[in-house]
Amino acid sequence: GRLDIGKGFATTVHSTLFYLLDFREGESWDDPSWMKLNPWGFKYDPTIKRRDSWTIPSEVKGFASNYGRRGLPEDKGDVFAHLVAQPAELKKRLPEDKILDRKVQTIKTICKQLCPQLDESWWAAFEK
Repeated sequence: GRLDIGKGFATTVHSTLFYLLDFREGESWDDPSWMKLNPWGFKYDPTIKRRDSWTIPSEVKGFASNYGRRGLPEDKGDVFAHLVAQPAELKKRLPEDKILDRKVQTIKTICKQLCPQLDESWWAAFEK
């Protein structure tokens, strides 16, 4: 099918925003606690290209899209971006993907630590 530029653009903007926030906290490139959330034995694949991959749900459990499998910063940013730009689609997948659900909860915790106003009611506003 065709690439949905709207979703792709929104995902790119929001993942980049999260990189900047997370980099400020020094966690983007080295986060052992995030790595432990991944499936056992998983290794990121830096050869995955951005084009077309951010709107395609990952066939590997634990990832918002194939692009999140590229690297640790991309994984975290991609979960955040899907929470903001595609929350309903992401939420539908969580009951069947406990790894992704733990990543979603971790991103929400990170955001709340950065800004206490980013609580469950703030996230719920995106689902409307």
